[in-house]
Amino acid sequence: MPTLTPEKLAEFQAAFDEAQSKAGEDMVRAVRKLFSNYIARVESIVLQVAARPGTSISLPETQAVLADMIQALELAGRDDLIREFQTKLAEVAGESLRYYDYIRPGSGTLGGISADTLNALGRDFVSELELGIDQKLVRPAASLIRDSMLTATTREDAVREITNAIESGGVLRRDGQEFTQANIEVFVQDSERRFARHTRTLKADELGLNIVVFTNPLDSKTAEQCRFLATTAKYGVPGFWYKDEFTTDLHPQLKDPPLVVGGHWNCRGTVDFVDLEYAISQGFRPRRGDSSAEG
Repeated sequence: MPTLTPEKLAEFQAAFDEAQSKAGEDMVRAVRKLFSNYIARVESIVLQVAARPGTSISLPETQAVLADMIQALELAGRDDLIREFQTKLAEVAGESLRYYDYIRPGSGTLGGISADTLNALGRDFVSELELGIDQKLVRPAASLIRDSMLTATTREDAVREITNAIESGGVLRRDGQEFTQANIEVFVQDSERRFARHTRTLKADELGLNIVVFTNPLDSKTAEQCRFLATTAKYGVPGFWYKDEFTTDLHPQLKDPPLVVGGHWNCRGTVDFVDLEYAISQGFRPRRGDSSAEG
């Protein structure tokens, strides 16, 4: 049976980080493609408005254009993006479990975790992604077009205002680019890590692993609560905790369950689970009354 060592654990963590980084880059490219396709379709819709007869734009015509914009998001590839996001979540989660084979042979897969549970978790993250796209892309675009169409004196003025906003890097491109390069990268990275922590926790429950190992880069960016979780040696080894105590009660700055979120949103920390045998081999001193330590 292969033996888990700190070096092996670090090796698996590096492989997970690499897989997560690649998946994040793939998702950023996919989101940029969606934004580009959507903006092109919006531009096409605006040109169609310009070609219609009449001096002014009526309220029904404005409402019809806004309805076309909703369909434009679907045609731009929203569903393809969501499917890719779901696939990346599963890939990264699977990679995060491989080290479990060194604890229990054959356990380093998603097998044994309820498909319904995984699907439910995935839907939560998909909903967050959809909300982000709506807030950062669809709503600004709809607001710009609605306001321009309803307030401009002539059809030509409305079309000119919308076209200038698009071509000059206005609300559509500006918000879209900011969301793509910053917000979405952070969101994807955090989502993948949270989903991976979710699945690690579920697998630990299945295997009866009750020791948490929390590791985190220690530098100027490290939050106070993350440093506390990674350096406190309550049981003789920094970063080792019992799972049942690894909660928000450990530090006043922990606002969400650290088993899943880490120290905070977009946390760089890693939550691993090990058996007591491995923990003791690293100098862990079990708490009094731990039956699993008594053999």
